[in-house]
Amino acid sequence: MRLGLVLAGVLFASQACASDDDRVGDDPGKCSTDTQIEHNRDGSQLELRKRSCEGGDEMSATVWYRVRPEDAARKLMHYQSPDTPGTWAASLVDFDRDGWFDLRQGGQCGAGPNCEGEIHRFDPKRRELYLMHAGGWADVSFDGEYLVESGRASCCAWEYHVYRVRHRPRPVFDDLPDFIILADAGFVGDDKDGESPATRCRFSRRTGEDYRVVAPPAKRWLEYCSLYGDDYVVEPPDPAAGKKP
Repeated sequence: MRLGLVLAGVLFASQACASDDDRVGDDPGKCSTDTQIEHNRDGSQLELRKRSCEGGDEMSATVWYRVRPEDAARKLMHYQSPDTPGTWAASLVDFDRDGWFDLRQGGQCGAGPNCEGEIHRFDPKRRELYLMHAGGWADVSFDGEYLVESGRASCCAWEYHVYRVRHRPRPVFDDLPDFIILADAGFVGDDKDGESPATRCRFSRRTGEDYRVVAPPAKRWLEYCSLYGDDYVVEPPDPAAGKKP
């Protein structure tokens, strides 16, 4: 399942002009640019410019870097893509709360809240952006050790893809999650004695070509089971999950 929703609370200022590098369309009078500027912990600056034109079906986004606000800007990244709500949702976010801002880039969205997305992390040593993770989500978080994609799996279920960071100077993640958590409010069956069925919480991990149910990897992950309330049942692990394929 490919799950992206843009982090809320980012304020953009509208500008009526942009550089030629950002231009989309033939008539600049019908185009507009939204700009977001953020300052890193060393005082350097990242600027995101998103440009679209009236009647056009594309938008462009450019990220600029300045050592100091008064210095000339250096382009770090530029792309053009269809002007869809997900794509337009690019934003600068301090994704891992380390004092350095990263680019969160949107993509195509499904019928629900899940959208494709990419995290381009800022490398403070090389002063450049690199692709840290690409996937799909309604929300995504990173605590320095694990990245968690979360999104809707069905009308009454939510799924969490948990990726373990590769401990390198540049953190990146595998294509497949380390394990998956499914909280399903409609998993247990019919009501009994007039009470609603408990939420079933399932932990699974890839074993060979299949995903098999496993025990919760750590107690901390049980908090994801309580999405629909504290009345949940953890599905017992599959004995075959611990066997080598």
